[in-house]
Amino acid sequence: MKLTTLLLLLAAATTTLAQPLKPDTAVRIGRLPNGLTYILRHNEYPAGRACFYIAQRVGAILEDDDQNGLAHFLEHMAFNGTKNFPDKGIIDYLETVGVKFGESINAFTALDQTVYYLNNVPTTRDAIVDSALLVLHDWSGFITLADNEIDNERGVILEEWRTRNTAARRNYFRIQETIMAGTPYAKRNVIGDTAVIKNFTYEQLRTYYHKWYRPDLQGIIVVGDIDVDHVEQKIAQLWNDIPDNPDAAQREYFQVPDNEEPIVATAADVEATSTQIVIEFRHEPLSDEEQNTEAGYAQAWARQLVSSIMNTRFFDIASQPEAPITAAGAYYTAETPTKDCMTFVAMAKNGRTAEAITLLLNEVERLHRYGINQSELDLAKAKHIKAYQNAYDARAKRQSENYAQEYYNAFLNNDVITSPDADLELVQRVMPTMTTAQLSQLAKKLTQDNVLLYITGSTEDAEMPSTDGLLSEYRASKERTLSACEEQVIDKPLVGNTPKAGKVRKVKTNALMGAEEWTLSNGIRVLIKPTQLVDNEVLLTAVSHGGKSVVDTSLQVASNIVADMSAYSGRGEFSRSELNKVLAGRTASVGVSIGTYNETLSGRAATADIDVMLQLLYLSFGPMRCDTNAFAMVIDAYHTKLINKRNNPKDAFRDTVRTVSANGNPYLSRITLENLPTITHRQVMDIYQSRFGNAGDFTFVIVGDFDTDSIRPLVEQWIGGLPTQKQRETYVNRQTTLPRGRIDKYFTRPMTTDKQSVYIIYSGSHTYSRADDLSLRTLSELLDMRYLDTVREEEGGSYGVSTWATLDGFVDQEYSLSIVFDTDPALFDKLLPIIEREIRRIADEGPDAGDLAKVKENLLKSRAEQLQRNNTWMTLLTTYIVQGIDKYTDFEAQVNAITAEQVRQWARRILDDGNVITVSMSPEKEE
Repeated sequence: MKLTTLLLLLAAATTTLAQPLKPDTAVRIGRLPNGLTYILRHNEYPAGRACFYIAQRVGAILEDDDQNGLAHFLEHMAFNGTKNFPDKGIIDYLETVGVKFGESINAFTALDQTVYYLNNVPTTRDAIVDSALLVLHDWSGFITLADNEIDNERGVILEEWRTRNTAARRNYFRIQETIMAGTPYAKRNVIGDTAVIKNFTYEQLRTYYHKWYRPDLQGIIVVGDIDVDHVEQKIAQLWNDIPDNPDAAQREYFQVPDNEEPIVATAADVEATSTQIVIEFRHEPLSDEEQNTEAGYAQAWARQLVSSIMNTRFFDIASQPEAPITAAGAYYTAETPTKDCMTFVAMAKNGRTAEAITLLLNEVERLHRYGINQSELDLAKAKHIKAYQNAYDARAKRQSENYAQEYYNAFLNNDVITSPDADLELVQRVMPTMTTAQLSQLAKKLTQDNVLLYITGSTEDAEMPSTDGLLSEYRASKERTLSACEEQVIDKPLVGNTPKAGKVRKVKTNALMGAEEWTLSNGIRVLIKPTQLVDNEVLLTAVSHGGKSVVDTSLQVASNIVADMSAYSGRGEFSRSELNKVLAGRTASVGVSIGTYNETLSGRAATADIDVMLQLLYLSFGPMRCDTNAFAMVIDAYHTKLINKRNNPKDAFRDTVRTVSANGNPYLSRITLENLPTITHRQVMDIYQSRFGNAGDFTFVIVGDFDTDSIRPLVEQWIGGLPTQKQRETYVNRQTTLPRGRIDKYFTRPMTTDKQSVYIIYSGSHTYSRADDLSLRTLSELLDMRYLDTVREEEGGSYGVSTWATLDGFVDQEYSLSIVFDTDPALFDKLLPIIEREIRRIADEGPDAGDLAKVKENLLKSRAEQLQRNNTWMTLLTTYIVQGIDKYTDFEAQVNAITAEQVRQWARRILDDGNVITVSMSPEKEE
């Protein structure tokens, strides 16, 4: 159905909404004679950095059958040699200035687009900016595509296919074959056909590249601390060597036909972990001219309001223990460039698939017949306007990466780039004019034509319907007796009885990190650090020693669900569902967690909603809200999750790693199907009270965009008003270190895809020092680089090896180095020795000087960027409070002081200690 006519639903506003959207004047957009589009913006957050993107309006959908997978293969080849950066020159150069591959250098391919990016590139020298632009230039038209590099990359792509070939992915493509039948979308899956990947000729890849990678289909996006004039001139100069090609192939956008009768499909996989029911309604999208008017924006907002209202209804339903679904949602999106889709999706509980199907279809039909009511619309409007208000309030310090992502999407979708100021003005003008009658009529039109109905799940789901059964249930829903949703208005304050406010009795300066420390009249200590880093963001943490370590051994299993119970139980007088409504139009949240040695409350708020966050914090102390329904829901959710996990090899692998690492320690226990029934509601309530019953045992930290004088009375009211006890608690050392010695756990299990998963952990006792922490981290980063060269590129043996290291300075005083990868089982015996060989090479010879310099440069660059974020300061302050470790002072000097010998000694220490756990899972072989 063509939705253009739905603009008339906004009749009250059409006379003022016909005008086109106003472009953001801070953005410079240009087009070269060869067709290249560029989008530029100066932005100083973070300072001294910029993001460089090249977006292509091409992807896997343009492949010929004998090229299936080559669009994605080409993306990989862009990092294996270009005209001005031979071999791995792009990665080698950028890592010398601290820009790390996979982290800040990367790309992705989709069906209709391909995007490459360099994020947070230093702009301190023009030469670096020019080099980053030269990389984009080479990607645009000068990728080398050398024969040997193509052959080397085949193994990497095959391993990526192996890693990504999950049940969810397989079911998705089974469904696509039906709902996209007769279009190229039924045949293309981005990663491609393994037979094509193994056997395509070099010329087939080059043909795709030269046919589709060209300036008229490309957009260059550069946002950051740049001289826009210089970048614009440089782009014109660099792309001057790529002329316009009037004979270029036409970029076709494939049509997805309408369907008069419902299209129904089912798909099941032996490794699937959930059952998902989906109903969609296809629509013709607005034209570019229509979507880039104020009326087009208003229509998009109207669709978002309908989606938001349905999401609230689904949230309310899923919050009831008797519901047959664990979650459900609604959203409107572009299915393809030529077709939009209104989508409703639900996740069924085990054994209740039939009920879940009925529920989802009933709710969609209820929306179609009766539309929405006023209380629902009021809540949805409040949320929507608040989102735009938050964006406006944070506009001055928005991150360059966020701008860049918005702009490449605008290029790909032909959208006008508007400013937060204009958006807020328009939403405040338009939103009040939208009525329930208009939105109800829109909902009816969104849910009446071009129906798709499909379900994906496990082959073990006995209730998985046939396509005929699914179609019959859909038709039955059109005849059922249903009633409209009732109005629900909650008009009560978040906190019923406001506590008596305390006072700040003592103020001192925490000179280490520039925070003020307030001691309140109830004895609570609060660290306050206002920042100018991110507008409209305030973070809160309250932390106390104890955690699971002081909970009785018999209650360790129950302690694992306390955080979930807290979230499901709501706060104060309000259930989870009611709280969701009370907080509509406010940006504030508080959650709890219990670790082995600490318990923590974490909060986040917009500046205007600090008081709401503090009220939620106030309600989080003391007894947990008693909600037996919530307990039943949490237990049921865990049971569903645990049952479903049994089918997934990846979950079996993770669980085995955790079991081996825990070494039978009850304080590292996990929830299983066997011990889940032993948990009682009373146990969880008691554990919560023991951990969060005494606010006086906590230290509070508040960081972000606030004024000290303004926040002080709020802190005095809601933190100073908390009741406290004099008892102070500490933790008990429960010996939660990794097991020592050499432990090999090799096991097999049935798998659809032949894949060997490997997890290696080296560990040992070590007293913490900052220098050792940084040296160990450096070793991990160096190994990451070595495994990229050897395991991935030279051997083609894995899509990637993940490496990370920790040095605990709190209780365990233990180091660990973890290495994880997937591979072809036939390559396992060849790859495993490489893991230790690279550690031994560093132990014997020391690290390569160039690689060491790259790692140190990245550490310094990353720290400079991190210090421009509030969450970094929160982490630094809480680490100092909880562990007594200063990870802030003299960071640059300590990184510069890292020597090759220190790294070498770490490698030697790891090998000499000889404590290594190897967990390996391989496919079960048929007899």
